Amino acid sequence: IPNFNPNSFPQVGRFLYKTKGYVPLVATDGKEWDDDKDASTSEPALLRLLDAGVDAQTRAFIDAMLEYRAVDKVRGTYVENLDGVVEMHLVNGVWHKLYVLHPIWKIHVTPTGRWSSSPNVQNWPSKRARWNMRQMIVAPPGHIIVGADFKAQELRLYAVLARDETLLDAFRRKIEPHILNAATLLAGSLGKPASEISNLYDYIKHRTDACGSCS
Repeated sequence: IPNFNPNSFPQVGRFLYKTKGYVPLVATDGKEWDDDKDASTSEPALLRLLDAGVDAQTRAFIDAMLEYRAVDKVRGTYVENLDGVVEMHLVNGVWHKLYVLHPIWKIHVTPTGRWSSSPNVQNWPSKRARWNMRQMIVAPPGHIIVGADFKAQELRLYAVLARDETLLDAFRRKIEPHILNAATLLAGSLGKPASEISNLYDYIKHRTDACGSCS
């Protein structure tokens, strides 16, 4: 498509609903489309079109648009505002320009008590994500990168400082605290006695483990 801008919602809409002639299914307000509403080109709208059935060219166009938007979201959220510096490093006898990040870790900033960093490297998509940003990061010469999991570190600190015996006991017994909290809330909402929390914990953990093993 000549001079096509993938960031232009009107251009995407013109291609789908004018050039290709498909009837819109979703309006810009997220509800069903009718003649009095503007047609949406949001992700739900594109997925609805795919489900309704489109020709091969349109399917390829929609697939490309969905992938472009997903990649662009990662770029805009995590890459565009990276605050690094260019440094010269000697690698195998040759000087190279490297873009170096020096994250600052903050432990007394967020109201929730969660750790944060600037730039926000700790929230980068995991290494299992389709677009693995972490592959861009390499250790400087003579250094290695060490990966570690906080493993509910903030919650552990809270449990100690607040002397929360329920949480402390959960950590001692290697019980997942978030699942325990979910089981406790579920027992309360269902009117179950405290003696049922253990059974609900086992049920939720089983479902969580089963879901985590899904491909």
